[in-house]
Amino acid sequence: MCLVSTGNVRLIPTGVGADLPTGAVMDISAAFDPPEMPDKIAILCGHTRYQCDFELEAVGKDTDGKIKLINDLSYMPAGGWFTADMPKFSCITAANARELAQETVLRWYRIKVPFSLPATPTGTRPASRS
Repeated sequence: MCLVSTGNVRLIPTGVGADLPTGAVMDISAAFDPPEMPDKIAILCGHTRYQCDFELEAVGKDTDGKIKLINDLSYMPAGGWFTADMPKFSCITAANARELAQETVLRWYRIKVPFSLPATPTGTRPASRS
């Protein structure tokens, strides 16, 4: 987000716009008096249609390429994940399994199913996901 000279806020992607001038521009340029900085900025958005809290479950990638609950992973340490030396997972001896654990265990989560969304404003209820 950028505050532009008109006093508005614009979303501008990084790298968009003209290049900055080179050389001793500040020494030879005319003075610039920017507008006063506002005390606060408010961004107004549309109405929220849904706001839901979803129950999540921790998942990880197994050595067979499948995504499973972390307690179902083939390389889970004997004492469980909370006895493992995170984030290194040096207790996992197979290098490929250790890399998968470092990449995904307690980093990947999915929404627990089934779940349902609240009623829409028209009173109809969206289909549940299972």
